[in-house]
Amino acid sequence: MDEFELIIGNRRFAGWESFSINRSIRSLSVGFTIEYSDKWIASDASWPVDIGDRAKISISGEMVLDGYIEKRRRSATPESRKLKVMGRDTTGDMIDCSLVIEPFTLKDVHLKKIIEIASKPFGIKKVDFRGDAGDKFSDISIQPGETAFEFIDRYAKPRGLLFYSDGNGTIIVTKPGTEYSEAALVEGENIKTLTDTGDETERFSSYTVKGQTNAVDWFAGEKAAHSEGKAEDRIFVKDDGISRERPLVIIAETAATSPDAKIRAQWEASIRLARSYTATITVAGWRQKPKGKLWGINKLVKVKSHTLDLDESLLIQSVTFTHGENGSETTLELVRRGSFEPKPVIESEGGVKFVDIFK
Repeated sequence: MDEFELIIGNRRFAGWESFSINRSIRSLSVGFTIEYSDKWIASDASWPVDIGDRAKISISGEMVLDGYIEKRRRSATPESRKLKVMGRDTTGDMIDCSLVIEPFTLKDVHLKKIIEIASKPFGIKKVDFRGDAGDKFSDISIQPGETAFEFIDRYAKPRGLLFYSDGNGTIIVTKPGTEYSEAALVEGENIKTLTDTGDETERFSSYTVKGQTNAVDWFAGEKAAHSEGKAEDRIFVKDDGISRERPLVIIAETAATSPDAKIRAQWEASIRLARSYTATITVAGWRQKPKGKLWGINKLVKVKSHTLDLDESLLIQSVTFTHGENGSETTLELVRRGSFEPKPVIESEGGVKFVDIFK
């Protein structure tokens, strides 16, 4: 059985009543919650953990988190005392804090350099780049009050790249779902509980994109000034999975030719379809196989379930390790890989870049 330890300075604490560690590709940082009683310390001793403490967490000697205690709740009865603490790894400050650096504008910068610039003030020393960064950005700027996370997200997302912490001071930058997990999830074998959610409130029967554009060879004059998004302009996309009338008209943020707008409409239809489904599966233990690797995020996993009519590969969006009344468990939140396809970027001079439409 794996052992969980909280390490503060040279002190190690084990024997917890309950705890959880959560990682998600939708969040830069790794979070944790720990609860314990004072059964293993004298009743008149001071609390061994305090807000602001630098904390590390290991599972059977494998370091999984290096961060800080950020919240604390204490309670007591005549018979016992309890303490609940919560925190995140060192990247948590990048989510909360404004990015204050000089200069506020930079030219000809690679995405990796952008992430290094944003993370350096917060003590993050390593960026593990596992995807194609693409060309340099000709101009970048930091918006007043913008957090470090928001700054990175603004430049990474259009290139279809995820960025998240490994929990130990390294930011991983990668494409969604480039590797498979060691184990499959099979109902009747390793699945303890499973639920799924279908939500069509953000899906529509048709998508029409409107946008202003400069006149070009075959798309000129009045038509260029009034791009109406009609079917004959090839910027009208249907979702055949929605049977009733639910139209959506989108105004493009920038100039767009008819083909550009069609790509945007296709993206809206596909991304909303992918995000309309989520499955949550709980398994025993924290490892994919006995003595194997811990369950990890951003991995594709084969799922077979007759209850949910699933026999396909889904993307692990989040992983939560827990220990409590039900023993040690891992809860996996699964989505379709297309949920993270990048939004097409329409450039002012016409043309689409960084498009990777879910198929």
